[in-house]
Amino acid sequence: MSSWDPLIGSELIIPVCHSQRKLERCSIAAGNGRGPKFNLRKMGNVSNSSVVLRTLLTLPCSSPLNTAFFAGDVEIVRTLLRAGAELEYTNCRMWTSARYIFDPECSNRNSIELLDISATPGLGQWDAQDRVGWTILHRAAAYGQGRDIRKMLNLQASPRIPTFQLNWLPICCAVSKGNESTFDVLASPDVMSQREIIKLRDTRGWTLLHLAAQSGSVAIITKLLKLGHHPYDTTDGCTMKVPDGLKMKELTPGDIAHWHQTLDAYEQALKNAS
Repeated sequence: MSSWDPLIGSELIIPVCHSQRKLERCSIAAGNGRGPKFNLRKMGNVSNSSVVLRTLLTLPCSSPLNTAFFAGDVEIVRTLLRAGAELEYTNCRMWTSARYIFDPECSNRNSIELLDISATPGLGQWDAQDRVGWTILHRAAAYGQGRDIRKMLNLQASPRIPTFQLNWLPICCAVSKGNESTFDVLASPDVMSQREIIKLRDTRGWTLLHLAAQSGSVAIITKLLKLGHHPYDTTDGCTMKVPDGLKMKELTPGDIAHWHQTLDAYEQALKNAS
């Protein structure tokens, strides 16, 4: 049986031009043994609130369950699970389906319900790392919301697992992406102490304030300064993951803000924190 068989006869919505939210309705019919047959009819432009499901063809190295999680379609997720799809299946990216809940392009309105579905006893996927060392919590910190972080912490996901190269904890991903909602949860005293937050440095010697200066989030820079981060702390001289013009230089957060053209935001945060 094909993994698409449970969806034969159903109708999905897929984007053909994601940047313009141009969608087509797709009805799935039985194929020729090599996959389903997709019958499309144009729908025109729709609002951002429409349910979006990308087909298997638009998510490389993915399964139908991965695709359904990406779309946030709880009904299709449950249909595939009843048909035998496996939550613990790991694709070539070392991803289980739960990682597709959090995406930089699509906000998932059903993230909490999908996390709950994924909370299979003994599965142990929360702290599993992909090829670069990101756990699901790293991805949620970057692209999710504060409520997602709270849910995952309640499910015993660890906020202290470092990535392989830069030794980033999930809070580093939140700061790097300027995600104030997830940062607020991860920086709360019951998750990480003020002392830990101030002392945290990655492989390059970058503090959270350096990362925030790069991303240009006035709110996060202000909060880090008020927590006690020093604007004159310097990085190590290194060549890893830094632009050519900054290699082997000891950099303050201000230097990084200047290089990444976020200096106005950084200076505004300095005023806010003073």
